[in-house]
Amino acid sequence: MRGGKRQDSLWARLQARLSIFEGVHGQLEQTESTEISPPSTAAALKKSTQPRLVSTVIASAALLVGGASAFLLRDRISGSPQQAPMTSAAFPLQLAVEAQGNGLNIRWNPQSAPVVQAREGHLVIVESDHRPRIISLNPQLLTSGYVFYRSSADRLQFQLEIVDNSGKVMRDSVLVLLSKP
Repeated sequence: MRGGKRQDSLWARLQARLSIFEGVHGQLEQTESTEISPPSTAAALKKSTQPRLVSTVIASAALLVGGASAFLLRDRISGSPQQAPMTSAAFPLQLAVEAQGNGLNIRWNPQSAPVVQAREGHLVIVESDHRPRIISLNPQLLTSGYVFYRSSADRLQFQLEIVDNSGKVMRDSVLVLLSKP
């Protein structure tokens, strides 16, 4: 008997679940058959999309104005203006110093217009705690393009001054820091 009661109980539960399922299924069919009607006129459709269009246009305009402002004010925002790269035209003498052996090789561009047109020149050398030393450079020495200089100082400044026939002076300088072993 036990088996019969158990089967009856199981059968009753299955039937209850089936009736619940059928009820839910019937409700779903009713929902699916109900149609949602679209707006009946073009005016109603226009009214529903017009606010969306206006907000899209406003957002696009704000984005465009913000981007243009950021582009135009980028130098002020970054804190430092963009500078053009330095070229040889900005430094026509191209003064340079390099260590060579037990001294320094001081070079400049002997083919630059100021050097070619020079009446005279001076190389001013300032060592750490000494008075400036001035070496006169005649046109022949200027067109050689270099001078060799010996020093035991660890900080030197070299300034090349070129004077043309009209008396105009052009200068270029280099600071040299040497490390001693």
